[in-house]
Amino acid sequence: MKRREMLRSILTAGGTLPFLVLDELDQIRGRMDALLASSSISAATLDRWEETVHGYAYGFKSRPPRQLLEDVLLDFAELHQHAASRQPVDHQTRLCRLSAQLAGMAGNILADLGHHRHARRWFSTAQIAADETGDRFLKAWVRAREATVSLYHHQPPQTAIALAGEARQWAGQAPCAGAALAAATEARAYARLGDAARGLEALRQAQAITEKLPDAHLENSIFGYPRQQMAFHLEATLTAIGRVKEARQAQREALALYPPTEHVNPALIRLDEASCLIRSGDPASGYQLAGQHLLAMPEGYRTPLVLSRAHELLDTSRPGHRGAASYDHYRETLSTLTTA
Repeated sequence: MKRREMLRSILTAGGTLPFLVLDELDQIRGRMDALLASSSISAATLDRWEETVHGYAYGFKSRPPRQLLEDVLLDFAELHQHAASRQPVDHQTRLCRLSAQLAGMAGNILADLGHHRHARRWFSTAQIAADETGDRFLKAWVRAREATVSLYHHQPPQTAIALAGEARQWAGQAPCAGAALAAATEARAYARLGDAARGLEALRQAQAITEKLPDAHLENSIFGYPRQQMAFHLEATLTAIGRVKEARQAQREALALYPPTEHVNPALIRLDEASCLIRSGDPASGYQLAGQHLLAMPEGYRTPLVLSRAHELLDTSRPGHRGAASYDHYRETLSTLTTA
């Protein structure tokens, strides 16, 4: 307080400032310089973090979910330590972006594994971090990822529609991966509600957005919306609204786009193939196909999300087919896989 009063009296006195006062002011300025320059993380370290996160993004579809979740959470915890310290503005923005991406991945994987309540919390953290960046495409991506996982585990389609709507609002008119994913999610959700007209319109919009996506948004990572994902959402929508012939063709085309390193979406497409067979009056072939592909899947990818979709096939069959050998065998297979 005495220093403040002394400086005020000298500065308001007029005339040339004494050397000692200038030296004192310079020391104050120097301490602020040191504070502003201090950072617990360098630009080079942030570069490496971004490379790591993008590696996870590409591995999202080809690594077992539990294995990937472990790496994502460990790195998120380390990033948290850096975020707790004062950072330059550009470093802080990059840290928030990385935090949003890792939290979004964690939420997606936790939802795949059936931990919905915890997944919602991680998506909320991702949204808060994304808000700090001011990047509307990132905010749209977070909401769209949360929307698409809301289509599974018998959750109400209205939840996915609401989240997808928020994602599209953030994206605006600009084509981005989040906007395409959100529109495709709306299509599938409306199809599940039996609203074929709105489902097909949302699907058309998703296809139109995908056609305009820049190359960076078409990359086969969790942050992108590659053409095989659009093909998957196309067949899933057609399957849900009961256009069996078109769905079967779309399923073949979608499967041809997937590399052998990916397992989850191809398995979901196979389950849709089985659903079409069952609806066409051939439940024996449908349940046999579904059971074979579930058993052939690597165990690490046979997540609760996949199994929840597999259980829905039991509701697809007509009452007269229940109790048939194929139906009972499939139900026993699911019981074994669920309790494994």
